[in-house]
Amino acid sequence: RIERDYIWDLNQFKKIGRYLDGLEKEDRLLIEQVLKSYNHIVVPLRIVIPSGIIHNDINQKNLIVNKNQITGILDFGDAVHSSIINDLAGTLAEFLVDKKPSFTHAKIIYRAYCKRRPLSDAEKNCLPILIAARLALVYAVSRYTLSKDSDNEYVKEMIEITKETLKWFVQLDPEQVMANLQES
Repeated sequence: RIERDYIWDLNQFKKIGRYLDGLEKEDRLLIEQVLKSYNHIVVPLRIVIPSGIIHNDINQKNLIVNKNQITGILDFGDAVHSSIINDLAGTLAEFLVDKKPSFTHAKIIYRAYCKRRPLSDAEKNCLPILIAARLALVYAVSRYTLSKDSDNEYVKEMIEITKETLKWFVQLDPEQVMANLQES
């Protein structure tokens, strides 16, 4: 179903609380900081942000690339009816996660996206918080998953790198995030 109760839908980020048990206090506070910004900025603006069906899992593994051109997208299992900007936020978060996070790939994606679909001011105001929310969600759900399946190598690999990216990202001012994304 496209309209569903689905943790990976950033419109449902408020439900992240169920994944915070077992996190260290520092990690919990970090995610609660993101949730506070989300409730303060994103929730009130959602009524003016366009919604529709989004892929919700665009990453390197789900793209078919031929001669530096994206020629296809795979894996629609996470598709959901949500705010359209959430797809961009999730994609940018995915391309920020790195041992040395930077905007190198994210700004290319952002500019290409905006050529096809310019963002409204409301979407621009929400985007930095939505990126942080996706990073927080990946970290919290990964920690929770690892507590249930300690042999999951993929999750083990993602946890620390996502945490470090989240810590780096939340220290940036939203205006700084947007300036980096829009930089040539």
